[in-house]
Order: sequence, then structure tokens, then C-alpha cells
Amino acid sequence: AEPDLDRRIFEAATLGGAAAMGLSDVGRLEEGARADLAVFTVPTLDALAAASPAEIYSALLDAAAAKTHRCVATVLGGTVVHDGQS
Repeated sequence: AEPDLDRRIFEAATLGGAAAMGLSDVGRLEEGARADLAVFTVPTLDALAAASPAEIYSALLDAAAAKTHRCVATVLGGTVVHDGQS
């Protein structure tokens, strides 16, 4: 397997999606960028805390693939559009 495949998959879903839509100010958390954000639960924080920077992408993708997480909040343009209650 390619050593940075998980990072590239994660970036394809964020920066790649923004680029595909012709947007340069979204897809990343950075000063000056628009920050629409979704917050998800993860099975355990231990799995993420123990991960090296290179493994964090793999841990996030594994949690998503296992469907062991749920969206707890979504913010678009500064407005909470989903609060995890419904």
C-alpha cells in the first residue's frame, strides 16, 4: 500500500472537492478560509491520541468506514444547520 494513501483520500474529500468546484477559499481550516464544519464522534479518543501525524488520516477514515461515528453538528456560513438532535 502507498504510505500516504489515507492522507491523499482525506485531501481528495476536502481540498479536492473544493478544487473540483473551482473554490480556493474552502476545503481547509486556515485563517481567511471559509470554514464550513462538520463535527463527528469517533469510537475512542485513544485511537486518535495514539496515532502519529501520519496515522491520523487512517484513524479517521477507519472510523468513517466502520460507521461507528455520527455527525453531532454541522455549521455552514456561521449558522448551525444540524445539531445532532434529529
